[in-house]
Amino acid sequence: MSLLVTIIFACAPFIAIPLIILGIVMDKKHNVIYGILLALLLAMIAYNFNPKEGHDLYRYYFEMDSYYANIDFERFVQRNMFNNTKFLFVILEFLVAQIGNNSLLQFIITFIGYAITFYVILDYSKLKDIKPGITLIVMLIFLFTFYHINFISGLAQYLAIVVGFLGFYLEYIKGKKKWVYKLLYIIPALIHMSMILIILLRILLCFNYKSIKKYYVVALIAYALLPSIIYQIFSLIPSLSMIAYKINGYMLNEANIFTELYDTATFMLLIIYMYIYYTSKNKLAKELPEKFIQFIEIVLLLNIFSIPYRSIFSRFLNLTILCINIYLLIYLKNTKNRHLVIILIAIFIFCIVLGSVNLNNIISNDFNNIFSNLLNNITYYFEK
Repeated sequence: MSLLVTIIFACAPFIAIPLIILGIVMDKKHNVIYGILLALLLAMIAYNFNPKEGHDLYRYYFEMDSYYANIDFERFVQRNMFNNTKFLFVILEFLVAQIGNNSLLQFIITFIGYAITFYVILDYSKLKDIKPGITLIVMLIFLFTFYHINFISGLAQYLAIVVGFLGFYLEYIKGKKKWVYKLLYIIPALIHMSMILIILLRILLCFNYKSIKKYYVVALIAYALLPSIIYQIFSLIPSLSMIAYKINGYMLNEANIFTELYDTATFMLLIIYMYIYYTSKNKLAKELPEKFIQFIEIVLLLNIFSIPYRSIFSRFLNLTILCINIYLLIYLKNTKNRHLVIILIAIFIFCIVLGSVNLNNIISNDFNNIFSNLLNNITYYFEK
């Protein structure tokens, strides 16, 4: 069946969507293949995205056109090897610039990001013998609630997060202990400097979390409150005004997450996820490795204490979503009571809201009208 679906996908990708869904439900042995096809479809959509000024992708295009396309590899290495904090990402920029097709940048990165995400969901479903219906529900929740436009227009951030999460998944769920897998904690920092956080989270798991949890919470409270206090003090001291300016620009400016419908809805969804976690973690303690359960709590707390900082909140939310993908699979498998129905209805409502926001983004942004050409074969989507 997987071969047939792949052939149909090559002939008309959008027509193959129902078959991909059917494959996930009926062909569990090859479900990762269907996940890869779905990732490829999303990457093809991303390929046709034309960035606007203000998007990170717009800046990446400018860098590739004005700089990377005009230098040789030796000069590129000399200028970037020790001077660029996202060295791995700019290597890809350089290679794409040499090809001369900037759209390949978002195609490659979104494909990797979505492929890893779906691999984790589908592989874990197979590992724990999760019913296909539950797996499909979790995948749909991700597709509806994930802010796709941020990934497509920003790229580096989510790629770094998903690579780091893969490291946690392979080590704590799959039991991969070899040193080569530890590189997955380091690579994110070389894609996006802010993802040095992945290394810090991994170090935190080296300790007895139960004994340091109170200190962690205190640190998070300080993290939530201190930047505002420091900004107020530093802004009064001329010699420190530049630091105050950076704090304001990166953390405080336009910080209210309740100014946008998507942000408000994701905050409410985060509350639901926290309710699910804290009301079931003791019951599911035997279903997941202890360290991974602790990792989920660490991420949830970090996310909730990032509420004062809109841009940072959205970054950590991506990591929360990845954690919840795994947790929901086990939760839905082992929970059978009336509260589950209420929770699923609540999640469904937010899926509709967030899905509507995602659809509006697709309509309002330039994707080369690919949705009006649903019957075209796979080569059409790579013509710009």
